[in-house]
Amino acid sequence: MTLFQRLFPYWAYKILDLEKRLPDSDKLQKLIGKSLDTISDVAKNTGGNNGMMTPGVNNAAKDIEMSARVAHVPNDPNILKHKHQKFDEVLTDIKCGNSPMLVGPAGSGKSTLLEQVACELSLPYYAMSVNEQTSEYNIIGYNNASGQYVGTSFRDAFEFGGIFSFEEIDAANPNVFTVINNAMSQGNYLFPDRKFIKKHPDFHMVASANTFGAGASLQYIGRNRMDGATIDRFSFVYIDYDENLEKQLCEIKEWCDYVQQIRKSSREFNMPIVVSTRAIISGAKLLKSGMSVDNACKKLIWRGLPPSDIEKIKGSIESEYMSALTQYTK
Repeated sequence: MTLFQRLFPYWAYKILDLEKRLPDSDKLQKLIGKSLDTISDVAKNTGGNNGMMTPGVNNAAKDIEMSARVAHVPNDPNILKHKHQKFDEVLTDIKCGNSPMLVGPAGSGKSTLLEQVACELSLPYYAMSVNEQTSEYNIIGYNNASGQYVGTSFRDAFEFGGIFSFEEIDAANPNVFTVINNAMSQGNYLFPDRKFIKKHPDFHMVASANTFGAGASLQYIGRNRMDGATIDRFSFVYIDYDENLEKQLCEIKEWCDYVQQIRKSSREFNMPIVVSTRAIISGAKLLKSGMSVDNACKKLIWRGLPPSDIEKIKGSIESEYMSALTQYTK
């Protein structure tokens, strides 16, 4: 183990991780190299200092953190190949300085759509799932027992730019999100390290939810009412299943058609089941592996629905859709 690794195990790990994830960029490599030189010099001069984080190390570490943020920019060449029908609307919202909240059923592509927008804008993308146990310190950071500030991805995005998404925001404690209301509407925010940080011009806060903030529904029973002041800071975009996109993504057209008919019938009968895009994509893979249609439906769609309700849905679907799947029925 090198002196650097012994004194600064966290940063040693961080650098090894960056080397795997960073895009091939001379500018980034120079930035990391300069930071490493600084940290190595400090390590040599403070061999018995137990890795104390001096100002020089802190500054170099901050440079490495900047590199890590760049590495989070979505750069998959295929990510923009298939876009949701609401892509342009959400992109326009963000370009106009709004904070869109994508509201829609589970598995409708909300998170993927936001990542696509980040890719289109060449911005880092951060996603944080929240629930009732999420505290304000999970969002804005905190000072540990040694008095050192422990930062968060939200702080990173706020200070250096990026799209930050609160996923399933309607499952969070509504009181916690009052701490971000000022961050959304003001140009500066006072973080726990007592630094008054100016909001980066490329910082965009977004969110996704299954409800419009009015509380639990028949399908989404773990949702809370959202504070009116928080709701007022978002622009709402309803994200339903994009059936044309599903047809592009599904490997078996007949399965896609059949599942879409199941979804249509379940909605007509107001049955509390989720028939998502995930079920279409995953189901096609199961059928190709040799699984029957009935078993695929049990695993991905019915999920304990009473037999009488299942038969009611099946009975409402025209036989041609099931007949098209004959080769997968056994």
